[in-house]
Order: sequence, then C-alpha cells, then structure tokens
Amino acid sequence: NAPRGLTLRQVRIDTDEGSWMNVDVSPDGRTIAFDMLGDIYTMPIAGGTPTRVAEGLAYEHQPRFSPDGRRIAFTSDRGGGDNIWVMNLDGSDRHQLTHELGYDGGGVFSPDGTRVVTSSDDNTARIWDAKSGQTLSTLEGHVNGVRSATFSPDGNFVVTASYDNTARIW
Repeated sequence: NAPRGLTLRQVRIDTDEGSWMNVDVSPDGRTIAFDMLGDIYTMPIAGGTPTRVAEGLAYEHQPRFSPDGRRIAFTSDRGGGDNIWVMNLDGSDRHQLTHELGYDGGGVFSPDGTRVVTSSDDNTARIWDAKSGQTLSTLEGHVNGVRSATFSPDGNFVVTASYDNTARIW
C-alpha cells in the first residue's frame, strides 16, 4: 500500500452512478456498503454522501455486512493477494482473516456472525472462524469449481454454486 518511491496525485471523482459494483444492505435496512474503483463506502440507504471506509492502493471489494451490522467482510489484495478481511463499520480494526491467495468469491458471515464462508480459486469453499481466522472446514467436490458460497438462514448448512451452474448443500 506504500511502495518506496511512489508519488501519488489525487484526482477528484464526482459521480452518481457506477458499474461492476458490489452492494450489500445492512441487516437493519438503513445502510448500504458498496465498492467503487477499489475502495469501499457506506451510505444511508435513503441517499446522501457516501463515507469511504477502506481506501488506498489496495483493491478492496465485495463488502458484506455481519448479521449485527457492526462489521464488514470484504476481499482485498492489501496483504499481497486476494484474501478476506474484516473491519468495523467505520473502517477501524481492519484485519486479515484468510492468509492464502485467491479468494475471489468474497466472504459471507454466518447468521450468528461467528463464521465466514468463502469460495476460492482452488475450487473449494472454506468456513473460517470470524475472529481468529482459523479454518474450520474445507468443502470440496464440485467438478467445475466453487463460484460462490453462502450459509442457510439457520446457519446449519452451506450452499455452494459451481461454474456449471449446479448447486450443492453441505
């Protein structure tokens, strides 16, 4: 995020639309989190001025609210490769959850907020402890790779989708 010898020049961008963005709505329905140009913002759902909560040279995207709405899981290359990170809603206490390369499916919190499920470039899904980052389970088995993963509403199952558009319940 701070390479030696790099000179930055800030450019103001004023827009009211975007494309190729990821958006999530907070559990209370009052706030949205979205990514734009590699930064993550929060904003009242009714509109207004967005607040940038993750910025810098790192490419940060795919924000997802925790069930209590106080944390956001997101994908970032801040540590050198795409991994899942977690931060407070205001961007504080940012920490890397996964320490492997290739988490392109984002991170999704379990309904109780204690676990995060991810999908990765190695065609698997993994369940992580949301605080320690410890791997709790690895889900393999899709012939054509895991494209995305999420928890069932009760948190007892993980549903994965593959690149050939088949789903599997774990």
